[in-house]
Amino acid sequence: MLIIFAHQIIQNAIIMSLVNTTYEEIKQRAENVGLSIAKLCREADISESTVQRWRVGATDPLRTVRAIDDVLRRYEAANE
Repeated sequence: MLIIFAHQIIQNAIIMSLVNTTYEEIKQRAENVGLSIAKLCREADISESTVQRWRVGATDPLRTVRAIDDVLRRYEAANE
């Protein structure tokens, strides 16, 4: 039980650091693996307008960032 709790704390800390990820950092990571923002959004199953609202601070980015990070990690792992 303690291990699960510790894992959740670490996971939450990682997610919170991702929330502070800027749009430009995400765009750069996507470009590094050959993805456009449009394709990244399709792969992450989110709309481009969601990313734009997050970019300008009009929405909470947590779900968006998780989905984007999952896709980018898959592509980055494939490029290693």
